[in-house]
Amino acid sequence: MVKIKLNWLLERWEVASRYISDFSEILEEVLETEVQGGETMSLERELQKRNEELEEELKRSKEREDHVRRQLRAALDRLTVAEDAEERLCVQLGDLEAEALQQAREYHARVVSLVDQLSQAHSLLNTTFPLPSPS
Repeated sequence: MVKIKLNWLLERWEVASRYISDFSEILEEVLETEVQGGETMSLERELQKRNEELEEELKRSKEREDHVRRQLRAALDRLTVAEDAEERLCVQLGDLEAEALQQAREYHARVVSLVDQLSQAHSLLNTTFPLPSPS
């Protein structure tokens, strides 16, 4: 479940990054087509400045994205290690349960054998040394 959420988050980051990149390209195209005359030069400078700001923001965003991506990968690695450890522990627990069941069966068989021996000894005593009947 955690892996699914982490992968979903990574996908969202990739989509957002593409949108920002696409916007930057569109802005450059607008600058190229609308630059005509002195009035548009002022607009061009404003748009260029805004483009630089957006590119800087994109750079910071990509750095944050890379940082988050590294954190997510580290979390996924830790999750994989934890899942592997859990699996090993489950196998060990199963082995211990099987061993405990086998020991319980052996002890039960031993108790049954001892009860049988005790019963035979008691019968032998009664036949060898019968108790006088109370009359």
